[in-house]
Amino acid sequence: MTRTAEDRRASRTDAETIRVVAALGHQLQSTEIHDALAGRMDAAIDALDETDAEYLVVSGAATNPAVDLTEAELMRRYAVERGVDPDRVLLDPDADDTIENGFYVRRVVDALDRRVGAVSVVTSCYHAERAAYIFEQCFGDAVDVDAERCHDEGATDRRRREAERESFRRAREFFDPITPGDVDAVRRRLAETEGYDAPDCNRPALPGDE
Repeated sequence: MTRTAEDRRASRTDAETIRVVAALGHQLQSTEIHDALAGRMDAAIDALDETDAEYLVVSGAATNPAVDLTEAELMRRYAVERGVDPDRVLLDPDADDTIENGFYVRRVVDALDRRVGAVSVVTSCYHAERAAYIFEQCFGDAVDVDAERCHDEGATDRRRREAERESFRRAREFFDPITPGDVDAVRRRLAETEGYDAPDCNRPALPGDE
């Protein structure tokens, strides 16, 4: 039987840290969850059930102008429908790309009354290595980041692989002048370099934009 958040809190001392699961959004196609995003959420819910994680953070803004809904809100609804306690679901409705996923998830967990010592990042498998790198840069060495659980979307075509490599190169360039974990420096860098993560193949082109 899965323990409640209250059970987990009662078993810890104040000195102990907690784990959170961070599920990364995927551009919406409509107000119904699509297969790729549902796959990420299923993997994230499994991670929540299989670890001692306290919270599930769902991260994603309204990145499709044709859909008046944030990815985070649709992800929250899906998690609750799957039986996750609503009190355990934390929202980041502001992240437009993967670097912002890392930054805003860091902001969400910094607002908690317990220190986070581990973050399990859940995304699509083709995207997991870059996502883990970005979260490591946003959280620093004091927090254990893993991206072992991911959703396999199947074979990736050459265009997506190339886009992912380019996005990873740009992410490394973005974080090069920043000490890992310096969230204020990340904030300043984002303000200076809006859209730096683009092209981000985690945000597929809208029809007509290709």
